[in-house]
Amino acid sequence: MDGNYFWKFFPKRNILIYPKENLTTELFEKNPRIKEIDLKLKNFDSLTVKIKEREPFAFWCQENELIDECFVVDSEGLIFDKERGEGLFKYYTDLNDKKIIGKSVFEFEKFKEIDSIVKFIVNLKLEPYKFVQSENKFEIYILDGSKIIFNKDQSAKEVTTNLQSVMNMKDFDITKIGYVDFSFGNKVFYK
Repeated sequence: MDGNYFWKFFPKRNILIYPKENLTTELFEKNPRIKEIDLKLKNFDSLTVKIKEREPFAFWCQENELIDECFVVDSEGLIFDKERGEGLFKYYTDLNDKKIIGKSVFEFEKFKEIDSIVKFIVNLKLEPYKFVQSENKFEIYILDGSKIIFNKDQSAKEVTTNLQSVMNMKDFDITKIGYVDFSFGNKVFYK
């Protein structure tokens, strides 16, 4: 807020003409944890700044040789802080970027689709704990040791419909198998 407007007649600190857009942009850039900012004038002599922070929803992690390096992800798929990575669902995807904070795990729609598949699996009384992207396939790992594999181009509806069909099969118990693979269209492979 240094400097002046209009040939140095009005200081940028003037409460009536402060640079609201520049201020909010700078706050967002300096702290990706901020989700919303509300700036209001109070009594013509002070500025009230209300900030709503992003809530942790999941983790995005990179597998290293010794430990996983994890970052916090909000419910929209935006990576906004670095963290140890314990207690929340984990996404392992390849972002190919050195600057992770401020990036998205996936495009918003794809992130929501994957999240709906994870929620569907939770509703089946299974405990998914991580998502792994490997080339053209996605894998969701279940705490009992099994995993669900599907193609990156498949919709959430297609995956959940196929999963529900398999779960409805007589004598099928996903907790007793290694994986269920839906990545071949309407064909299902399991071992």
